[in-house]
Amino acid sequence: MLNYHVFKQSVGTARAVTDDRIGEKLPKLQFETWVYEKEVTINHGGGLFIGADSDEVIEAIERDGYYLLPQSKAAAREGASSAALEGAKKVARAAKKTTERKLAKSRGKE
Repeated sequence: MLNYHVFKQSVGTARAVTDDRIGEKLPKLQFETWVYEKEVTINHGGGLFIGADSDEVIEAIERDGYYLLPQSKAAAREGASSAALEGAKKVARAAKKTTERKLAKSRGKE
């Protein structure tokens, strides 16, 4: 019987399991964070754990430090992509405003 910790993305639906209560072993997200959800117990040979074989989950955690739940893998990629897109849009809007302000300021000096 092993205790692990479940985290979810702050935006999106991805969930991951790790043996690290703080979540430092989880994969880094570009524009999001992992939020602690709950503690769980997983047993070797215990069958399925939220759509994944319990032994597979434990082995991945021992090898990689975390296990990204199956229904979350696509969501994590999708969430990271949409977050990256939103971040790029935000940067573009800020750059546009800065350019407009500089242009207006330079026109005022003429």
